Parts: sequence; structure tokens; C-alpha cells
Amino acid sequence: MFLSTGTALSQTAQEWVNRADRETNYVEAERLYTEALRIQPLADAALLGRAIVRGRLERFDDAIADATAAIALVDTSARYYAQRAYLRVQIHEYDRAATDYERAIKLKPREANYYSGLSYCRVKLGRYSEALTIAQKGIDLNPTSPYPYRNRGRAKMYSGKIDDAIADFQQSLNRKHGEAHRVFTDLGEAYERKNDLTRASDYYNKALNLKPGYPDAAARLRGLSRSGESGSTKSTSTFTGKRVALIIGNSEYTYYAELKNQPINDADSMNIRLNKLGFSTTLVKDTKGKLLKEKIKAFCQAATNADLAFFYFAGHGLQYNGTNYLLPVDMGEFSVTDQYVQELTENALLITTLIEQLQQANPKFCMIVLDACRETALKGLKTTSSLTAKTTGTATKDRFPLPPFAPIVVENFIRNCCVAQATMAGTKAWNGPGKNGYYTEALLRHLKKGNTLEQTMKSVRSDVLEMSKQEKPPQRPDYLNQTADDLIF
Repeated sequence: MFLSTGTALSQTAQEWVNRADRETNYVEAERLYTEALRIQPLADAALLGRAIVRGRLERFDDAIADATAAIALVDTSARYYAQRAYLRVQIHEYDRAATDYERAIKLKPREANYYSGLSYCRVKLGRYSEALTIAQKGIDLNPTSPYPYRNRGRAKMYSGKIDDAIADFQQSLNRKHGEAHRVFTDLGEAYERKNDLTRASDYYNKALNLKPGYPDAAARLRGLSRSGESGSTKSTSTFTGKRVALIIGNSEYTYYAELKNQPINDADSMNIRLNKLGFSTTLVKDTKGKLLKEKIKAFCQAATNADLAFFYFAGHGLQYNGTNYLLPVDMGEFSVTDQYVQELTENALLITTLIEQLQQANPKFCMIVLDACRETALKGLKTTSSLTAKTTGTATKDRFPLPPFAPIVVENFIRNCCVAQATMAGTKAWNGPGKNGYYTEALLRHLKKGNTLEQTMKSVRSDVLEMSKQEKPPQRPDYLNQTADDLIF
């Protein structure tokens, strides 16, 4: 099953690998592959086999390490790159997975499954035009597969081609998609976007009948009825158990516009407020890329089975090729190069990865608050010659007018997830005249015990619009509330 394309195995090592290939118990198979590697440490087939079984045991970091070691031995195997891509998808690292699928395609350009995997990642990254082209290539190579049809349909739906998307979802169902509940949910979302709420409800219910409790369908079905609720009633807090929060404030960027310390003030204030609400908090300031990833990983572990996991970020974010990132303070200077893309992938925080990894910890409620200047962090970008502006106050020249955050799409892995943003796409999150920015000042005012999530978000939006009415344009907060249950602070 796992024939080597590189290092030839000794007879003894090959015997262990053969036994491992036949073994149906994943723990025992891992042991057998490990024994083969003890005999022959550079056996790429054993490394890949162990990567696969470790993935099935959901030990993804170990599995990725094994796949990486196999690639280091044999960097011409498309299958090795594709396997690592699949493992990275499982931990929601879609940008890194996409890079691996691209390498696999370059090595084996007629393998339809690789195009399907890459198109799935492109949809997750918000790069819908590319996803359409890639999914079509997968369809051309294997018209009987249901998976590229679903990926193409999702890309069309998020591009506004709703009727075409519906047709693709039906094609995926006709070809017996292995997880039809996901496709029924896609159809529900498509009809919701057409404002055909009756059909949307029908498809969400079909998904729930097929897979009871499926979070994405449950949250979207609940959302259909939420618009008519006032949300003004104060009630007893939803939470009596574990509440955890990670609060990040980034201000001292090396190559991006200064934020005048307000993100630090915002993070300090949010930390105090959440402590008063009974959260166990972790506060991080001016964090670099490596530490940022470490703190996210530790937070997701702390959020496991919590009542409420709350993530707050104040600082710079940007969109690159349709993909949204939060930036550490040591993020390198922007350039349209492969090197910059690699640095984004390795050091910046992909927002889709954050949302899905936090949901994977299975908290009852997940709330993500992004107080980032979404107009574009690259306005006022410091060049080498303009670094003196940090001390002189001289305005820096606008360069690289990249678009701001693309709309954030949430796929629900739990019943209750909300993503709140300081401002709509294309506009700036203004600094307020006081200690805090407009958005966090309003959030602190309404984030109180007994307030519902929906009413809190509506009140924050109203306050920020009023406080920023003299700005051009006024700041209008946005939020995506995909909770199936009522959240009361």
C-alpha cells in the first residue's frame, strides 16, 4: 500500500512495513511503522505510512512531521505533498495546504483529486475566481467525482452566482457526495442568499435529518428566525462554568503604520472587563509571529469544552489575494513576491484558521472580536527611508493600495460562533479621542453581565455610528452571529 518511491527498504524493514500496511488497528500500525523506522530510519515509505495512521489517530502535528520528513527524503513524490496537504486541512491551515497541493499538481498534473483539494482550500481562503478555475480542471479530469462540483458551487455562491451554485450542488448530490448533509447546508445557504427562506429552511432541516445536530445547519436555521427578535431582555448569564479569553494588543509595528498605542489600551481595558465577567484571561502585547502562533495553540487547548471561548485582537490586519490575515508586529515589509507570501503563511495569522481551530476545541460558545484597521494596513506603510517618521511624526507615503479585508465566511463546527469586526470592509476603524478606539469603547460599555450577544452587538454598532459621525466615512461595525442558542453574558 505504501510503496517507497525513494529509499529501498531492507528485507526486515519491508516486512514490518508490510505488516503495518495490513494492520487495521491504527495504534498497532503506528507501532509497526515505528519498528520499521528503528531498523531503517530513512525509510520514506514507513514515514508516510506512519503519517497516515497518526492522522487517523488525530495526532496531526506528529503526522505532519512524519510527512515532512518523508518529503525531505523524496521531494519528487506528488503523493507525499498531497498527504501533507490533507493533514494540514485537518488543522485548518488552508494556506499551507494549498501550497502543498500546488506542488503535488506540478509533479502529477493529471490527478483530479489534487485539483479538488486545492479548490477546496481556495474557497476557504476566499480566492473564489481561482477556485472556480481549479475545480473545473478537476471536473474535466474526472467528471464523475462529486467533490469538485461542491467546491465550484461554493465558489460561485460566494461570488454571487447563486443559481449556478445551486446547479453545482445538485450535481454533487447526484454524484453521491459522501457528506450530503454539507451539500444540503450549502443549498440552504444559497436559497437564503436568494431570500427564499422557506426553501432555505427545508434544506437546513434535510441536513439535520441526515446528521442530527450538525452545527452549520443548526446555526443557520436559528439565524433565519433571529432577525425578528428584539434581544432587549436581560436574563441570567448563560455561563456557570469555564470561560477563557485570549486578548492581543499589537501597536509597535516595524513596517506598518503606527497605531499610537491605542491597541494596547484597548487590550488592557478588555482584559479588565473580561476578568470582571469571570473569564480566565491571557493578555499578550506587541506579539511577534512565532509567539502569536504559540499563544493561539495554547488558547485553543485551554478552550477545550469551555462554556465560552473569547478571542480579542486589536492591531493591523490585511487582505492578500483575497485572504484575510492578522499581523504580528514583526511582519516583514510588504512586497509582491513569493518570499512575502511565505512569510504571511508562516508568521501571520490566517483568520479562517483561527476561527476553525478555536471551534475545533468544542467550546459551547465561540466569540471572536477583531478591532483591526481594515482599510488596509499597507496605507502609510513604512519604507526603509521613512522609518524616521516614527520619531519625527512625518506622514509616510501611501503605497501598494491593496484591498481591505474580504468578507469573512464562517463554517460552523460547533453550534454557536460569532465573529465581530470593528468596521465594514473598505472603511477605517478610527482611533477615538480618548483612551480607547471607538469600537472598543462602545464594546466595553455594553459587554456587561445579563446582556444578550445580539443586543450587545446592535448597541455597539449604534454607539460607534454616533461617536464617529464626524469622520469620513463614519465607522460602521459588522458582526456575523451564527449561534444556534442564546448567549447571555
